[in-house]
Amino acid sequence: MGITLPAGGGSWGLALAFVLNNNNVPVKVWARDEKQVDLFNREHTSKYFDSFVFPSSIKMTSSIDEALSNSDTLVLSVPVRATVGLVESIKDKIHDKNVVLTAKGLDNGEILSERLKPYISSLKLSVLSGPSFASEVIQKKTTCVVIASENSDLSKELQNDFSSDFFRVYTSDDVVGVELCGALKNVYAIGSGFLDGKKVGYNTKASYLTRSLHELGNIVLNRGGKETTLLGLSGIGDLILTCTSPTSRNYSFGYNFNGDTTTAHTVEGLYTLPNILEMADKYKIDMPIVKAINSIIFNNEPVEECMHLSQKRRHPEHRR
Repeated sequence: MGITLPAGGGSWGLALAFVLNNNNVPVKVWARDEKQVDLFNREHTSKYFDSFVFPSSIKMTSSIDEALSNSDTLVLSVPVRATVGLVESIKDKIHDKNVVLTAKGLDNGEILSERLKPYISSLKLSVLSGPSFASEVIQKKTTCVVIASENSDLSKELQNDFSSDFFRVYTSDDVVGVELCGALKNVYAIGSGFLDGKKVGYNTKASYLTRSLHELGNIVLNRGGKETTLLGLSGIGDLILTCTSPTSRNYSFGYNFNGDTTTAHTVEGLYTLPNILEMADKYKIDMPIVKAINSIIFNNEPVEECMHLSQKRRHPEHRR
């Protein structure tokens, strides 16, 4: 049996296909765009990776039926906003398959695993997350990620499929914590980009990252996640990567922010913002930094003043 990855035209699905193919795991990549499919199968290249040529053994198809045939696992590598709709449209084709979520964000004020409960059993669901840029994965630069599932047998099976000398996979049972960390770090990366764009200095940046981690911890623990997740790869690891690198679309959006959001379709943090505010309001969780980022983007508040006020409150250094 093999693994199907809906690439959705993006880079992460192709990077994961590369990882699996490198491990001799049969993989099929699905995309709706027939021109993209034809180009990939003919030249084995993608617009997301300059001059990189993928192994000819990786095949792409525009037929979801062909992609799912002889496959026991579906890896969803499409944007958050498209994930629920895609699963709903193919629910009758995947009821017996394992599903791996890789998108980082929230939908309708909830984590994706919660939104997908009507279609996928929690024992067949897992989440892959952690500090990882697709461009470095295909260069075989050492990358460490986490696969979280309530089903330990499934997470170990997937760990075996994905693990290699350059792509190291750890397992967890904290689906909620891993998903929330992956979603929120994109929002905090936008704020980090704001600060670096204004050249506020290293002192401010260090305090911002520290308080962001604390705020992230408040919502993770409130929703039943674990503190060990916060201190692991999908928590502080992904936060550091995304908040410090121009390779991050979210960080770059914040760094170059000019008040325009109309062209930022691939900035997942923007889609997550109203969803995390909805979740925070629903469960009465104080999130001043997230609120400040929202005010800067949508209310035209000054970056320096807004971010200063967001960290002015006297938070305890240790949670009780």
